[in-house]
Amino acid sequence: MAVPHRVKEKVYPLHFGATPSIGEYTMPLILHKIFLEKPTANISMFVENTHILQEMVWEGKIDFALLEGQFNQQEFAHKSIPNEVSIAICSPGNNLAKKANLLEDLLDQQLILWEPRNGPRDTLELALYNRNLHIDDFTGKTHITNMNVIKTLCHQNIGFTFMYREAVKKELVTGYLVEIPLVIFIFNIPLISFT
Repeated sequence: MAVPHRVKEKVYPLHFGATPSIGEYTMPLILHKIFLEKPTANISMFVENTHILQEMVWEGKIDFALLEGQFNQQEFAHKSIPNEVSIAICSPGNNLAKKANLLEDLLDQQLILWEPRNGPRDTLELALYNRNLHIDDFTGKTHITNMNVIKTLCHQNIGFTFMYREAVKKELVTGYLVEIPLVIFIFNIPLISFT
């Protein structure tokens, strides 16, 4: 992951924002490295959705934001960071986990989604659009705002979701969740740093 200029130059205090997936699963390792180098670093990280982070940048409350998904590229200086791979996940007891599937094979399943205007959700909708599909093509849809609740519902075999591989790494290793093998449908979520 590319490191924003203020971090490279060791400028403190540092105030930045990150969307939930990045804040929870990518930033702890990076912050750990920073604090090993400078234990007294003055850093504030705000974990919010893309819309709130954009407002915080505009209002000068944070120096930069790390986010995924869509935003108005005309309004902010930005830099793309290497993509995160998003995968389909479900309970080990779900039949989807046992064989390779086409995306269309998932349409009769319950899709557990992030709330609208969320980076991963926006990117999923765009990936579906590129396959001439829409969220509404799924038989059932559940909207949840908390990643751990989404994981729990998937584990309980209520439905399936798409999530960063990094965000479910531990659950995949322990077998709490499994990846649904999909044929010709892998999408990457671009991570963006903007100031």
